[in-house]
Amino acid sequence: MLRSDRQPLVFIDTAGCGFEEVLHQEHRSYLNQGEFFIIREHILAHAENLLGASIGIISPYAEQVRFIRRK
Repeated sequence: MLRSDRQPLVFIDTAGCGFEEVLHQEHRSYLNQGEFFIIREHILAHAENLLGASIGIISPYAEQVRFIRRK
């Protein structure tokens, strides 16, 4: 059984980590690069357990979604 089967949902609390949202003026939406880097490192650390799995990242900010897609 894959780890992702046992733990299908993971919340990563970044409160108090010092990451700040930055307002993207053109799109009038927020971006938080620090939160993306935490997600990326979590995925990389568990890459072998995630082979063949679908990964979804939920963000309330359209600019954050655009940033993640670019990366």
